[in-house]
Amino acid sequence: MPSKIQNLKFYLLFTLSLLITFGVQGQKEYENVEKDFFPFSVWYSGGKARAPMLSKITANSEKEWRADLQQIKDLGFNTVRTWVEWATCEPEPGKYNFDNLHLLMQTADEVGLKVFIQIYVDSAPDWVALLHPHALFEAQSGDKVYPQSAPGACTDNKAIEDAVLNFYSETAKAATSHPNLFGWDLWSEPHIINWASIDYIPNVQFCFCDATQNRFREWLKKKYNSLENINTAWHRNFTDWAQIEAPRFSTILSYTDFIDWKTFIYEKLVEDMAARYNAIRKVDATHLITAHAVGASLFQSPHVGAGAT
Repeated sequence: MPSKIQNLKFYLLFTLSLLITFGVQGQKEYENVEKDFFPFSVWYSGGKARAPMLSKITANSEKEWRADLQQIKDLGFNTVRTWVEWATCEPEPGKYNFDNLHLLMQTADEVGLKVFIQIYVDSAPDWVALLHPHALFEAQSGDKVYPQSAPGACTDNKAIEDAVLNFYSETAKAATSHPNLFGWDLWSEPHIINWASIDYIPNVQFCFCDATQNRFREWLKKKYNSLENINTAWHRNFTDWAQIEAPRFSTILSYTDFIDWKTFIYEKLVEDMAARYNAIRKVDATHLITAHAVGASLFQSPHVGAGAT
């Protein structure tokens, strides 16, 4: 029972944070949505690849995709929910390939379907880890996780954050050239790590890299204002902020540090969501922007997925 209550409190806090962050903006944006249009969609990206992967375009792709899209239209759907994947669409730093998106959106428009785009950056291009090994996700054990496409690298590192946000903006530039764009799904099931079961590390948690540690310290400075205050709250004797590290386990003696760490993670997810929102919004001023959680928010454990928190 206590764990269920904890889960409920988490989702209420996370939902409230999202409402505070996006609520006012969201109300304004809905004024730009067609009043009499309700999207009724099927998941499709062209070809037979499942999300987040993308099918290779062949000489027959346009004909095959048109037939699929026409069948979708004939079945009564008015929208296609598609996806864009970082690993495929930026194979080299700064070199973008949105051929799949352009073909799908153009063909869908000719058939009479709107398109709702979901962006996946959990599957990172191989060059991310090669160029930025310092930004790999780090578990509480100190182990670095080398991605196998997923889980990419930690966006608390500025180079990774910039690359991710640039990808969002470039995707928006590509999509807004088509008249049948309906809206955006910013983030599929927000987690620190997604789509990777790091089960060789017991009770795995993320991220303990230097960048996340520094971000946590800045969060603590805003909350406590002084070392004296945090020493009182954490029952510690720090003499410098640099001595503070994210707790790697909880205790019954100084549990406040662990609560602070978990609260920081939740608030960090909200801030990261807002950054992705802004990366789209600076290019696309009108279309609907949303995101979705994993399962029904009030009934799903926040610990679903390896390294969720």
